[in-house]
Formats: sequence, C-alpha cells, structure tokens
Amino acid sequence: MTQEEKIKWLMKLLRFRFSWYVRRCAARKLGSLRDIRAVPVLIEAFKDSDYQVRIAVVEALGDIGDAKVVPAFMEALQDRGGTLRESIVEALGKIGDARAVPILIRMLKSGDKVVRWSAQQALGRMGVSAILPLAEALKERDWEVRSSAARALGDIGDSRTVPVLIESLEDEAWYVRRCAAEALSNTGDTRAVPVLIKVLAEGGRFECSAIASALGRLGDARAVPVLLATLNESDGEVRKSVKDALGRIGDPEIHAFMEVFLANRWRVKDATAFCHAVIDDTKATPQVREGARKVLELIEQYEQPKNLLRPSSEPLNAKELLRPIEGRHEALPEKELLQPAEKPKEL
Repeated sequence: MTQEEKIKWLMKLLRFRFSWYVRRCAARKLGSLRDIRAVPVLIEAFKDSDYQVRIAVVEALGDIGDAKVVPAFMEALQDRGGTLRESIVEALGKIGDARAVPILIRMLKSGDKVVRWSAQQALGRMGVSAILPLAEALKERDWEVRSSAARALGDIGDSRTVPVLIESLEDEAWYVRRCAAEALSNTGDTRAVPVLIKVLAEGGRFECSAIASALGRLGDARAVPVLLATLNESDGEVRKSVKDALGRIGDPEIHAFMEVFLANRWRVKDATAFCHAVIDDTKATPQVREGARKVLELIEQYEQPKNLLRPSSEPLNAKELLRPIEGRHEALPEKELLQPAEKPKEL
C-alpha cells in the first residue's frame, strides 16, 4: 500500500462514527506519517465528540507541524481545559509558530501545574521570538511565573538573555535564583561567571548547588577558588555539585590537577597547602604541577572576604598525605598520589 493509499484509508477511519477507539488510532497513525495532506481532515476531527479522539488529533497535528492549525489551537485555549489544553500547548511548541507566543505566556499563569510546565517547554522551543516576552515575564509578581520564564530562557540558550538572567540572580525567591543560574549555564556565555562567583560566595544554601553546577558547565577557571571554598560546605548536595564542577574546568592542566586533588579529597582539607605540596613533588607529572601552579595563582588573586581559603601555617609534605585515616582507608602507594586519577576514590 502506497503512502497516499494509507492516508486515504486512515482518513476514512477517522470518520468512522461507530468506534471512538478506531478514530483515535487513525489519528495517531496519521500523525506518525507526518503528511500535510492529512491536515484538513484532522482539523475537522478536532471537533470530534469524544475527548480521547480530540487529544489524539491535537497530538497528530503537532507532529505534522503545519502552521495552519495555529489559529484554531489559540482559539481552543480560550475555553478548553484539562489534558486537552496541555496537549494543545505541547503541539504549539512543536509547531514553533511565533504567533502562539503571547498565549503561551498567558499559559505560564495557569492554575494547572502541568499546563504551566508544558507552556514553559513550548516557549523554550520558540527560539528568539520568545525572548522579549519571557524577559517581561521575569518581572511578574508570581514567583512561579518568573521561574518558568527563566527555565524557558535557559532552554532557548541565547547569549542575549544573559543580562536579564543576571538580574534574576537577585530575585527575592530562591527558586527563581536557582533557575536563573541553570539558565545562564545553558547560554555558554562566560560574562555570567563573575556574577555567579559573587552569588556563590554570598548566596544561600538553596541555590548554591545550582550555581556551582552552572560554573562547572561554563568551565571557566576563574571559578576554581570559590568552588574550593564551597567544597567545605556541610550540605552533601552542594559538595557533590562542587566536585562535579571542579572536574569540568576547561583548562587541561587545572583539570589534571583537580583529578588528583579530588581523588585525595578525603585526606586533604587545605587546597593551598596541597598546591604547594604538588608543586614541590618531583614525582608529579609536569601537567599536574602546572595545574597546581595555576590554581595557587587563582587562589592568591581571589578576594575572599570570609577568608574561606585559609593558607596553612606550615608547608604540607606530600608524604603526609599517604598516611591512612584510622578505621577508614588504606594508604595509597606514593607513586599513585600525585598522578591523575581515572575517578575519585570512593569513601
């Protein structure tokens, strides 16, 4: 059976009035074929008496992606609720027509959490056409609308969103600040790094994990000192995010040093002392030693008002790091201590 014959047969089944199940299956199959010749009959079936069939029709039209259906969908959003509204919003996101942006912004204010989430996802697919409306949505009184707008801007990932997202790092709601940090990392724009560093040094524990992750994804070495300082946080989620971030620093030498540092984290509490120990150790690889020099230089340049990175009063001997902690670990062979580890040792 040819494609044309399949479509004709399925369009007949879509009008089969004795079984809603047959009509639903026909709509789904037409959607999977993604042929615009099915659009007129699907638009007609959008008024089907059965709720499940209408959902299948909306999903099919979204999969086909013909912008002709956008006005009908926008009108339907005015008075239809529940799962159908969610399906329409998702379909508009797949189609990607800029005409739908205003009504999708309105859907961010919906009382239905699923609809709000679908609107956020749809706006994230809209690209540049949604940037300005989403930037305005960041000023809404409702923190849930602001957080959804920040997430959608993050999905777009355009560097032009950096200024408004930086402003949102000072939002009164911690969850909005968290969403803004995640969104900034998706832009890949390092202009956000100094601000993220400042917020991480001064911020609350709720957003620290997201900010550390954002700095890791941006991979800028300037974040190393504040990440090392935050590594001493008691919150386990924050520590994990910081470790992951330190392992993603883009500089090859610093990355090699961080692999060694994180592998020995359980026996090292002072990053500055560890840097000195690595630099003085002739058994360390040149790459690791150079990484230690770079990290030490970054620490010395970093202004930390809370003095979280306290230098050791005495130089740390690398061999001291080989001593096992009683009841917890065995000592590592000296030759392994200052070599890049494939992965950190598990506790």
